[in-house]
Amino acid sequence: MSSQTNHRIWVGFAALNGAMAVAGGAWASHRLGDPYAIDIFRTATQYQLIHALTLIAVVALGQTNNIARCVFFKLAGWGFTIGLVLFCWGLYVKILAPSLLPTVVIPLGGGTFIGSWLLLAIAAIMAGSNRS
Repeated sequence: MSSQTNHRIWVGFAALNGAMAVAGGAWASHRLGDPYAIDIFRTATQYQLIHALTLIAVVALGQTNNIARCVFFKLAGWGFTIGLVLFCWGLYVKILAPSLLPTVVIPLGGGTFIGSWLLLAIAAIMAGSNRS
């Protein structure tokens, strides 16, 4: 898959996640009465917005820098994408339909986010040393 295709997928996915986070936060503040559920939704929407914007930043960085040629950069982009699904969407499911999701999915998503940040750091270091 080409970098341009990845970038289009990532921007589209990030935009949908941004909209989902805003809608989810608004819905939770008006419809959820349980403080625990509201807190879980708040965490999900915060991480979702942060990582949706991060994914857009990854695309922007990839357009202007030789970092996009680095395999670690591509893995970071896909990792942020997977992390959004596992962590953020997992938190939503935990509140709305808890029996549908194994509890291990959410920590895997958090680990994916952490790994993606580390991959992005490695990509930056490698791009700076021209070893990408």
